[in-house]
Amino acid sequence: MCVGDHMFSDIEKPKIKLRVRSDITSNVLKQKTKKVSYTFAADIKNSRYGDSSRWADLTALLEKTRLSLNEVFEKSLEKEVVFSGGDSIQGVFNRAESAFLYGRLLQKLFYPENIKVGIGIGEVFSYFEEKNSNYSTGQAFILAQGALSQAKANDIDVQIWSYDDKTEEINILLEMISVIRANQTDYQKELDLMTEILFPFETLQMNISTFKIIEVIKFKNNLPTFKIEPTTDSNETRIDRFINNLEEDRSSYIKPIFVNSFTNTRLSELINQANIYGIQSDIALLTGSTKQNISKMFNKAKIEQLRKYDLVIFKKLGEMFNDYTIF
Repeated sequence: MCVGDHMFSDIEKPKIKLRVRSDITSNVLKQKTKKVSYTFAADIKNSRYGDSSRWADLTALLEKTRLSLNEVFEKSLEKEVVFSGGDSIQGVFNRAESAFLYGRLLQKLFYPENIKVGIGIGEVFSYFEEKNSNYSTGQAFILAQGALSQAKANDIDVQIWSYDDKTEEINILLEMISVIRANQTDYQKELDLMTEILFPFETLQMNISTFKIIEVIKFKNNLPTFKIEPTTDSNETRIDRFINNLEEDRSSYIKPIFVNSFTNTRLSELINQANIYGIQSDIALLTGSTKQNISKMFNKAKIEQLRKYDLVIFKKLGEMFNDYTIF
């Protein structure tokens, strides 16, 4: 041992403990558990290329639909869906499935026009908490606009982007749904909407959508450029005739399907909720058509398959993002 070592061998080294300010610890914890929101953005395809009367009707229809669906999804909205431009709307939801179901109904109500939807999953920042989403920004808004741009560029009805690319499989399924819907005739789209009126997909957070859907359809059918002309063709299952007959006895026909009660079950059990048994007979009766004719249209429109795909997406979104935080 050298002299220097001997001289300092009995001196105890001090034990230094760093003290961390509690406010710093709190801020770090907040940064690690950032709240996830689900931003919704929608835009009417090619609305500005028509004449002024059509554009006016589209704007009126978008406003009526927005107000009606906001009432249906009132419990699921962090920030209500509002106009963000001439033919665009946006809002913030507290659940991914609710944002998807909102867009699903919006698109069903807008045929024969096409409205594109983008959903962004991430953070939202709001300086004015009491104001609408036009006063908000953040990761989720950027992702929603990116998803909407992709939907418009690739002619896909809905795209969903998340901060961690978890939605890739869902977007492939949404692409397939868009291809099927693009091949539907207007009558087949009406039939799809009639199915939704009688057997709507609902969650426990939603108010029953059927009555608001009927309100929007009546409003739409009275707009000058959407007005349905009477027809004597028995092969045309017009939705105005369907609604008039339904009004006489709604309670006997409308049977909501509460899909979130099945999200913890096997996929096969959830898919059973897409079954169209009984729907065809009801629609035939309410439209004055035959069950054979309705059944043929159901098969061509692939309505049961589309309802199955919608339920798969609903379940996957619930499994991926409910009670989720960014770490």
